Amino acid sequence: MMTKRPSKVIITEEWFLPHFPPRKDRPLEMKICELWGKFASYENYYGDEWSAKFIGMMRGIPRVQNVRSGRMAATFVLWSTTNNGRAFLRNFYLEQPIATNDYGDDSKKIVAAVQYFAKENMLHYWSRNNLLEHLLRDENGKQVYKDRPHPTLEDYRVVERICIFFSREEGKDFLRDVYNEDNNINLLPF
Repeated sequence: MMTKRPSKVIITEEWFLPHFPPRKDRPLEMKICELWGKFASYENYYGDEWSAKFIGMMRGIPRVQNVRSGRMAATFVLWSTTNNGRAFLRNFYLEQPIATNDYGDDSKKIVAAVQYFAKENMLHYWSRNNLLEHLLRDENGKQVYKDRPHPTLEDYRVVERICIFFSREEGKDFLRDVYNEDNNINLLPF
């Protein structure tokens, strides 16, 4: 019988607050923030220790077990409910391979998820910021982190892991829960 051991990383509510708050007139944004906080902080057993789901998702990436990483993930998840975010998800799911490879794993989906995020994150001539630079600003356009205002390698890795999460059934189930709450299921791209 497994006994629950405390996580090595102390998770607080601040980990799952986006850089900019959900808009009060957008119930979908409010709902995804609430559900993401519950989902990502849920304690689960990962091989050798108990930890929050978010920590389990980021396993193997050094230096992402901090508040900035948690907030970056929450901000990206919140962004996925905006018009641009929903368009991203729709195209993201259209480009996902349907089947797994011959070995039964989902490595094709993982590669496709990371490639699609990289394509979406490119700096275009009509924009001053790429996607991650945009997400590192608050609702007034001010940089959230004064000491390291530009996206770090860890920021990219966190968002890539969230894209991989969205490519899997668990991520689709999470999105179904968000959109199903208020009968917005027709907004889902899959």
